[in-house]
Amino acid sequence: MGGVFTKDHFDLQHLSLPLKRLPLHEYPSDREESPYDPLYGFPNGRKPRVMAATEEEMDSAKLDPPKRDYCAHRLMEFRGCMKCNMPFVLRCQHELHAYHDCQWEDQVLRMKEWEREKRLRQRDYRREQKAKRETIATLAVRLVATDVPNMSSTDTKSKPKIKTKSTGSVSKRRSIDGNDTTDDERHMWWWLAFVSITALSFGTRLYKISEPNHVCWDETHFGKMGSWYINHTFFFDVHPPLGKMLIGLAGHLTGYNGTFAFNKPGDKYMDQPYVGMRLFCVTLGALIIPMCFVIVWKLSQSITSSTMASLFIIFDVGMITLSQYILLDPILMFFIISSVLGSVMFGSLSGQPFGKMWWFWLSWTGVFLSCAISVKFVGLFVICVVGVQTIADLWELYGNLSNPLSLVVKHLLAR
Repeated sequence: MGGVFTKDHFDLQHLSLPLKRLPLHEYPSDREESPYDPLYGFPNGRKPRVMAATEEEMDSAKLDPPKRDYCAHRLMEFRGCMKCNMPFVLRCQHELHAYHDCQWEDQVLRMKEWEREKRLRQRDYRREQKAKRETIATLAVRLVATDVPNMSSTDTKSKPKIKTKSTGSVSKRRSIDGNDTTDDERHMWWWLAFVSITALSFGTRLYKISEPNHVCWDETHFGKMGSWYINHTFFFDVHPPLGKMLIGLAGHLTGYNGTFAFNKPGDKYMDQPYVGMRLFCVTLGALIIPMCFVIVWKLSQSITSSTMASLFIIFDVGMITLSQYILLDPILMFFIISSVLGSVMFGSLSGQPFGKMWWFWLSWTGVFLSCAISVKFVGLFVICVVGVQTIADLWELYGNLSNPLSLVVKHLLAR
C-alpha cells in the first residue's frame, strides 16, 4: 500500500464490519502488495518517506521488530534521555512528546493511504459491476431478438399476441419482484401480528380479573398503602412512593374510598370496589407485551422473532399472575420496558440527531427511567443499562474524528 511512502494501516481480514459497496476480501490488507502505483494521482510526484534510524542503530538499541518504524529514532532519543537522567525521568517529557507526536502523524498518514487504496478498489469494483450489468443487458437483448420469430408485415393477428404475452410477463415479474407490493404485504403482516399479540395479551390477563374476591398475597401491603394515600394518612415504607400513589389514584378514580383494612390475605372484599385497582395493574402488565414486540422488531427487523418473543411473555405464568393483582411489580416492569423501548427507538434515530422524534424518544426514556426508580430502587439497574449505552454512543461520537467537538458537547448536554 504505497511501498516506501507509507506503512499499512491495518488488516480487515479478521474484522466483521458493515462495509458497503466492496466485498470484505477486496479491502486493503498488509498480506499483499498494493496493485496500484504509489504515484498514481500525484502528477507532481510524492516525497518518499525515509527511515531516520539505520538498521545498525536499531540493532544497537535492541529495538523490538514492532518498534522499528519511522519513529524509531524518536524512541531511541527518548530511551537515551531516560538512561542519562535516571531517576529524574520527568526531564524527558519533551522527547516523549516528540515520540508520541511522530506516532500520531505516522498513524494519520497510514490511515490516509489505506483510505486512498480503498477508494481506488471501490472505483474498480464499481467499474467491474457496471461492465457485468452492461454485458448481461446486451445478452438479454440478443436473447429476446432471437426468440421473436420473423413475421411478415401482412400478419396483423399475431402482433397483438406478442404484445400481450410480453406485457403479461413484465407485469408478472413486477408483481413478484416489485418493492411496493412486498412492503405492503410486510406492513400488513406486521400490523396483523401486533394487533393479535395485543389482543391476546389483554385477553389472557383480563380473564377472571375479579377472582378471587379476597386479598391475595402482597395486596395486603400495597392495597393498604393505597388506602392510606386516599385518606391522607402519613406512613413510611422502604419503597419509593410513585407506585403506591398510582394504585391509590386508580382506586380513587374507580370509586374506592379507602375504608377497607387489607389486614391479611384471605379477607373478603365484600362490596368494596377493588377491581379498579386490579384493572390499573393488569393494564400496565398487558402493555408490556406489545412494547416488547416493538423492541424486538426494532432490533431484529423480523416479525417472526418479535412474535415469538411476545408469545413467550404472554404465556409466562409468573407474568400473568403478577399482572392480575394489586402489586408494584407490573407497574415497575411497565416503566422498565418503556425505558428500554425509548432507548431502542432513540438509538434507531442516531442518523437524525436533534430532530423532533429524536428529542421525543430522548425525553420519553428520561421520564420512564425516573418513573422506574420512583417505584422501586431496583429500577436503578435499567438506568445503568441505558447509561452504559449512552456512554458508548458518546464515546463513538468522540472517537469519530470527522465530528467537531461542539457536536459531541451538544450530545453530552442533551443527554
